[in-house]
Amino acid sequence: MSTMIDLGGEWRLGSPEWKDKTIPAELPGDNYSALLAAGMIPDPYFGRNEEKVQEFRRYEWEFAREFEVSEELLAKQYVYLNCEMVDTFATIRINGRKAVTTENAFCRYRPEVRSLLE
Repeated sequence: MSTMIDLGGEWRLGSPEWKDKTIPAELPGDNYSALLAAGMIPDPYFGRNEEKVQEFRRYEWEFAREFEVSEELLAKQYVYLNCEMVDTFATIRINGRKAVTTENAFCRYRPEVRSLLE
């Protein structure tokens, strides 16, 4: 029997450049959409606004959220994290430990993560 947790929805977006500040972010989504929704940037897809948001392309970004894992899931021998459409370069961590490093938005990544769950 398969058990699935949908991790889509509200996350927090932060950056080391911001210290302890985070903003809401919807996933699936991207950092520019979250910045736009938070009123921090003009619409980068309108006119020449892309030039006004160039500073943010140099930032490192971190999407974070908490989620509950059921006893049923923890009892399984293998648990996989299904990652689709992760935008190119990312390191995905669970409980602070690396689950997978991605480098291609067109590849599906599916690491086994049972040992990372608490």
